[in-house]
Amino acid sequence: MAGKKDADGLLQTISKYIMESDHLLTSIDEFNPTIRDQKNWIETLNGQRNSLLLVATFEKKIIGNIDLKGETRKKTRHNAILGIGILKNWQRLGLGEILMQCAIDWARQTLTLETLWLHVFANHAAAISLYKKVGFEETSLLKDFVKNADNSYTDNIIMKLPVKTH
Repeated sequence: MAGKKDADGLLQTISKYIMESDHLLTSIDEFNPTIRDQKNWIETLNGQRNSLLLVATFEKKIIGNIDLKGETRKKTRHNAILGIGILKNWQRLGLGEILMQCAIDWARQTLTLETLWLHVFANHAAAISLYKKVGFEETSLLKDFVKNADNSYTDNIIMKLPVKTH
């Protein structure tokens, strides 16, 4: 699990993979948390029984992360939204699958979580393939959800993975 000590490294890593990717909702000019903001985010996730933040490291440097952000309202607390980011040089090496499996295994152990959800750009074939490989299923499509810098549009797919049977 990530700790407050990871705040600076996480900021640097997230900034880098935002700049490297065309498949994230956040653009680099929108990503401007302070170290204190990042520490608060880490502390918030660590403080909720239905949330998780993991970092992947190589030689003490953060190369990727995955988070499950648990819903806070009573009626939706059994859900968490999954987010994952990996530096470009570390993609397509199996790290995403390892991070996904760690998060899924953790979610299955919690008393609270029943379902994991994620959003993915419809044109991000590698990510969709990974998500399906670990068991996620497409539930819906949001047409033209993302407006790109060139004024074209990209659809957004919502996927879910039950981690407990109802």
